[in-house]
Amino acid sequence: MNLSVKFLLPLAVLFFLCVNHFDGFEQDSILYTLQAINRIFPGRFIDDPAFMFGNQDAFSLFSPLYALFIKSLPIDKAALLLTLLTHCGVALSFAWLTHKWTTKFHRPQLALPVTLFFFSAYAYGEFRNDIWDTIKNIEAFPVARTLSLCFGFWGLAHLFDKNKWKTPAIFLAGSLIHPLTAGWGLPLWLFFHFNKTRLPIVAAAALLPATILIGKVPWAAYTDDWVYIDWSMEGLDTLLLNLTLNLTFFILASTKFVQYKVLKKFAVAQTFVAGIAIYWFIASVFTHHIFLFQVQTFRILWLCQVSAVLIQSFVAMRLYTTKLRKSKPLSIWDKIFFAITFVYWIDSPFILVGAIAAVILYATREKSCSGKVRAATVCAWIATTAFSAYWIVFLHRQSLPELYKSYLTFIQELFAATAALALVVHTVCPKWRKAVIVIMLLCSVEILWGNQIFPKQNFSFAFILAIVCWGIIVQAQQAEKPGGKVITLVTLAILLCICVIINYDHRDSEQKEREHAMNQFVKAPPFPEIEKRGRVLYSVKDYAGKLPRIHFLSGAYYDEQYEVGSIFFKGHKDVSQAREKMVFLGSQPTDAEWKKLKWQVRKFLASEYLFKKDSLVSRVRHLCGEQEITHLVTDMHDLPFTKDDSLTLWYKDEQIYLHSCESVMKNIVTPSTSD
Repeated sequence: MNLSVKFLLPLAVLFFLCVNHFDGFEQDSILYTLQAINRIFPGRFIDDPAFMFGNQDAFSLFSPLYALFIKSLPIDKAALLLTLLTHCGVALSFAWLTHKWTTKFHRPQLALPVTLFFFSAYAYGEFRNDIWDTIKNIEAFPVARTLSLCFGFWGLAHLFDKNKWKTPAIFLAGSLIHPLTAGWGLPLWLFFHFNKTRLPIVAAAALLPATILIGKVPWAAYTDDWVYIDWSMEGLDTLLLNLTLNLTFFILASTKFVQYKVLKKFAVAQTFVAGIAIYWFIASVFTHHIFLFQVQTFRILWLCQVSAVLIQSFVAMRLYTTKLRKSKPLSIWDKIFFAITFVYWIDSPFILVGAIAAVILYATREKSCSGKVRAATVCAWIATTAFSAYWIVFLHRQSLPELYKSYLTFIQELFAATAALALVVHTVCPKWRKAVIVIMLLCSVEILWGNQIFPKQNFSFAFILAIVCWGIIVQAQQAEKPGGKVITLVTLAILLCICVIINYDHRDSEQKEREHAMNQFVKAPPFPEIEKRGRVLYSVKDYAGKLPRIHFLSGAYYDEQYEVGSIFFKGHKDVSQAREKMVFLGSQPTDAEWKKLKWQVRKFLASEYLFKKDSLVSRVRHLCGEQEITHLVTDMHDLPFTKDDSLTLWYKDEQIYLHSCESVMKNIVTPSTSD
């Protein structure tokens, strides 16, 4: 079934916004927001470790763009709008990529299913077991990586154009947003269009780890007290497995799987790029090479996985039309292709159950929906549900009672198996298609509203909604009258728009109110009389207890987000850890002691320590005495310190108070001594 690009693009945007969402100020978006504020008010974060030694923001144009939104809108609306536009860009660029490639390789009927599948497999809310550590570039808040990904998809779409210089210009633009994301497209373009560049570039890449002998930053080795990394670090082994699997797939694609000469040439170029990435990844771990570690070669995963999705789709379609549909035997390499593709997506429950169901149905090879096929589909549903439960236990290395004690995981796996079954039935039983659409639509509504049994972030929602979209579009294409087709597609668009309105802004009402209240301090920080931002200890419950820098848009002596980005600057890491030690222990323990205590003490501090009167008084006096801080900002009204100023917060009209170290030290009682 072909779908015009004028329908594909808006459908892709609506579907993408349904299965992704905006989470507010979370994770790395905090650092990116601070960087944007720093562009507007350069003096705001003096003495803040994340800005004292330089910042990764120097390598990106994302912050100036984000700052334009913040200047024009309330900060919470600015973050929402930028995330929304970025997500629209991702959806449009990937849909355009599938349109261009499927048209190029004469498989335009694949554009829609590949787009829906990719968005389902990489939906933010989709539960993945992380055995292969997915790309994780489609994030639910404003970050440079996601915006750079738009340019990566767009550049990849034009890789085969006659104008070969359009693609590197697009990749370069994406690199200016986030060089470690779209930047991986530049060597791919070079290897694809200029074969003679492969040998010298590969040779240079092979010699790059030897620059560690220079012994100067960034070519030196990082020290153990700066970055802790070896093969025992959680996740490194799965990253290496992921990269190795991708390299294996591209080697086989360039030699055995692919028939098109141009696509084979692309697979060869991708093999070289992936090989360099794996080599650098291993070298960065073994040598502790500062530059190679900072390059973060695992960022190439988006390029590998997008390319793999497209190549797998073309090869599978060719095998289906030339062999499976005609019941011709598969060659050994055809079987290897299906086996590798199965392993490639083994961490996606929907793909797992769908693959098993497909194998069972292929074994029956019935042209109509006979009793044998019906029995097979029922058996597939039962078997795959049970198998998916077993497999997820294996991946998590947990016992079944531990994993399913809340029963939510099992229910979500059941939804995934149901989605796989629905896809099979929709494909082989045309008479049942309307019933399948209705059932999947009801499942979507149930998941979307959410409750204790069916949580709103159900990982199978994206797959179920994809089947609804696919089924409705198939019905529209079969409509005899043009008016019926238009009405069906408009109805689908309305349903998706309703889903976007309900689901996209994932914040609860309290979080929205709290983030909107941050606008109180966008233009000016709280207590403007404070000169040394980053030397203020904040102890304010609820509103700013956990992330004071973002809530007050000001520097803070301690914050959990300090070490974000610290791999770029050793001083950043040293100062942030020194502050943590002073806040937690009031002393400087050895590195071994600190490594053992860090997470226990951090958990204790975040939950209790700075919010109890006696411990806060003791800690403030100690930090003031050590000249580590200049002020305390707190919501406690009964501290034994003189209040220098007070301020009413927009959020719940809460009062906060300013205490200078001068007033703190005056209130220290010196014990008398006798002769």
